[in-house]
Amino acid sequence: MTLGEIADIQSDDPQQNRQLAELELVLAPAKGTKRFLRSREVQDLLMARGVNLAVHHFSGAREIQIGVDVEDKVPTAPIAVPTDQEARLSTAVKTAIAQYLDSSGDPGQRWYIEVDLSEVLPQLATASHILEITGGQRPWTGRQQFALLLSTEQGEVRVPVAAEISILQPRVVAIRELRRGAIIRESDVELRHEPATYIAQRAADGFKSVDQVVGQEVRRPIRVGQSVDRGDVQRPVLVHRGDEVTVFARTGGIQVSTRAVARDDGSHGELVEVETLIDRTKIYARVSGPQTVDIFARSASTASPEVVRP
Repeated sequence: MTLGEIADIQSDDPQQNRQLAELELVLAPAKGTKRFLRSREVQDLLMARGVNLAVHHFSGAREIQIGVDVEDKVPTAPIAVPTDQEARLSTAVKTAIAQYLDSSGDPGQRWYIEVDLSEVLPQLATASHILEITGGQRPWTGRQQFALLLSTEQGEVRVPVAAEISILQPRVVAIRELRRGAIIRESDVELRHEPATYIAQRAADGFKSVDQVVGQEVRRPIRVGQSVDRGDVQRPVLVHRGDEVTVFARTGGIQVSTRAVARDDGSHGELVEVETLIDRTKIYARVSGPQTVDIFARSASTASPEVVRP
C-alpha cells in the first residue's frame, strides 16, 4: 500500500505531492483481513525511505485500520490458537524467514528474528506449509515487512508479517566464577550468540572463539554469564619480580646457563630485566618458560656461567 492510499497529502508542490503519494509503505492485507498501522510506524517507514520528516507536518489519528472488506463474507468466530501451537508457528515462521534471508542476503549469517503474528495466527494455523516469502529490504536488519504465501485448504493465501531482525554475534562467556590469577580452561567458558544490539558496546573487545581465551590468565574476577573481554585476561605470568630464574644463552650448539633474580614480571615472549647472582650484572632477557629466560643482550662483564653441552 502507498502513502496516498492511507493518508491525505497536502502540498503546494504537485510533483512533491505525487512523489509522496506513490511511496510504498506496507503490503496490503489479504482479502477479508485487516491490520492496524500507527502514525509512528508510518513516520519510521517514511524516514527509512529517505523522507526528511523535519519539513513535514503530521496530524490526524494516531492509528488507522487498513484492510479489504468482503461483502459476502460470512462472519465466523476467530480461531483460538493454543499457546504451544502458537510457539510452533512462530518457530516455523522464524526459520522460514531465516532461510529467505540466507538466500537473499549473507549466507551463513546468524539472524535474531522476532515476529508479530497476532493478526495472522488463524491463517497460519490452517495452513499446511509456507510456499514463499517475499519482502524485506537490505541490509535486512531492523523493522522489516514480509509477505508469506500460505497453502491452505481454500487455496493459496498471502499474509503480511512484521519482523524485527538483527545479526547474532559470537561472544565468549564464563560459565563458572573465575578468580584473578586463574588460568582459563575449556570447561570454564562457552561460546554464545546474541543480537548485536545487546552487545554493541562490548563486541569490539570481546573474544569470538573459545580457543582465544583458553590458557589465558584472569586479570580481574569474571562472574558467571559475563563476557570475557580482552581487558579481563592476559598471557600467564611465567616470571614474577623477585623470582630466582635460570638464564640461558645458546649459540653454536652450546648451552650456557646461570642464575639471576628477575626485576620485572613477564609473560612468555616478553622482555624482563634480570640481575645475575654472581656479580649483580643487570641484563635483559626474554621469558621462555616458568622461571626461565633467554638472554636478549649479553653483557661483557657477565660472570662465567656453567657450561652445559646438550
